[in-house]
Order: sequence, then C-alpha cells, then structure tokens
Amino acid sequence: MKAVAMVAAAMVLFSASATQAQDKEYNNYFSDPAVYQRADLSRALKAFESCLATDNAGVQESAMAHLAMLKLVIPAVDAAKISSQLEELSTSAAAPGTRYKAYIASQVYKNPELFAGERGMSYGSGDELFNALAARLQTSLLSYSGK
Repeated sequence: MKAVAMVAAAMVLFSASATQAQDKEYNNYFSDPAVYQRADLSRALKAFESCLATDNAGVQESAMAHLAMLKLVIPAVDAAKISSQLEELSTSAAAPGTRYKAYIASQVYKNPELFAGERGMSYGSGDELFNALAARLQTSLLSYSGK
C-alpha cells in the first residue's frame, strides 16, 4: 500500500492539469515539459527512489518511465542515487522486462545527450517511450565506430 501511495504522490507532482487535457487533444502519458520544470524535484526524486525500491514491477516500471522522461526534459538533473538504483535493477529485478527497462533508463541517465531526439515528443504510454529509447539506443550503439 505504501508503494502505491508513493507512486501516486510522484505522479501527482508531474500530472497534467485536467483543464489542459480538456482544452486540447492531449493524449500524452507524460506531463507537459513545463510541469517538470516547475516540480519540486527533490521531493519527486525521493518519491521515485521509494518506487524503485519496491518489489512491485509495475510500480518500478512506471517510475522508470517517468524518471527517463524527467532526465529527457531536464538533462542536468542531479540524481546519482536514482542512477545507481536503475543500474542495480538492470541486473537484479525479478522480471526480465523490468531489468531491460531499468537498463534503458540507466542509459538515459548516463548519456542524456544520446536521446535528444526523443526529447519533446509525445508518448501515449511508458512502453511507447521505452520503445523509442530502445530504438535510439540500438541505432546509436550499432552504428558506433569507436572513435
């Protein structure tokens, strides 16, 4: 129950307003980038740290998607503990899908500039974001010449 409450608190910090959704066709899973800019980041990061520490894969994966978007929107965000948690989950999470998403999110934290093309895009779900990030990662890594 505590994990669900923490996810809810983190989501509220980044939720889009209902009037925004009614004023225009707004089918983005994530908040408008301006909401991230105005958010209390220290409070949000603490909530997301708790989400990543839970054993609930759905809570973890939702937090990972929102954390990846946060790093895309604010590349300079200082989140060493989050980055460390993502790396740990990429090898220790129970579900293979959760490990893969943690790996992708950890790469966003390590190399935010690599994902500049995904910044500012609209995503209908966390999985849609992860698909875009994975495609960028695959393209970039497979075309890397080592120079």
